[in-house]
Amino acid sequence: GVVSFMGHFLTLSACYVSIITYFYRIFCLSPVSTNWRDDYRIKLNEYETLGILEYWIVDYAGLGGVQYIGSPKQSTVTINRLIDGEYQAQRYQGEAIIVSPTFPQLVLTIAQIIAMTEV
Repeated sequence: GVVSFMGHFLTLSACYVSIITYFYRIFCLSPVSTNWRDDYRIKLNEYETLGILEYWIVDYAGLGGVQYIGSPKQSTVTINRLIDGEYQAQRYQGEAIIVSPTFPQLVLTIAQIIAMTEV
């Protein structure tokens, strides 16, 4: 599971560091851990305050609470886009094609993102 983006080859494990370093204050992609509350609450608030324009929460194992990923629980990518200083969330599941609002050339499916977690 490797994705090429703007000349950089990324795996999900390296993606967070690569993207946050390369696109500081623009884009952040973060896989959800078993402590999913940090990703959906604490990091979301921190990144919003920092002015990061786009924050992707990749819940590949469906760990998040129902209020964040719905029911039944399933793999979910939530794109939080900073609009007028506040994040607006868009949730993607199933066979959805995900297009980055900030970088429209970044087009992925849930399956591609999940494949990056299997590296």
